[in-house]
Amino acid sequence: MAKSKKWIALLRAVLPATHKKMSMQQLRESCEKTGLENVSTHAASGNLLFSSRSTKQELLTILNGIIASYDLENSVILRTPAQLKSVISSAPFADAIDTRPNLLLVYFYDKKLPASQIEELELKGGPERMQLLGRELCIDYKEGVARSKLTPKLIERHLGQSGTARNWNAVNKLVELSAK
Repeated sequence: MAKSKKWIALLRAVLPATHKKMSMQQLRESCEKTGLENVSTHAASGNLLFSSRSTKQELLTILNGIIASYDLENSVILRTPAQLKSVISSAPFADAIDTRPNLLLVYFYDKKLPASQIEELELKGGPERMQLLGRELCIDYKEGVARSKLTPKLIERHLGQSGTARNWNAVNKLVELSAK
């Protein structure tokens, strides 16, 4: 039998309305009922840590089924702790990491992003800097996310796939928690 592996699930669009249907406690309990092990959540924004012997595809089926059971359609992005560590070790914008880690967002996607699409996206933005890391896109919103033309909706429409974002602090915290 396969060895249990650690995973981090990033749920897209977990908002106050989502919590009315599914609290993080309910999410943890539902995950435990399916056999997922060492289940925990971080913050109330859809960060789920767990261990399992199941394959990635089996886990996506399990997690999407749990979410659907609450009448929600939030998509799930799965990463291993090593994959998140790789993002951190890339240290895309050292100055942003040091001075404004809350404005440095990492967008996570299922499929690899073509560099040509990111170059086109850069032309639509303003002062933001971007770095492509395979299936992740790091954006330094140095003047603030709320003021930016690069909204998640615009990015999603341009890339043709939905993803979910976490700020630099959250990515680091998830790696830290997954090491326990």
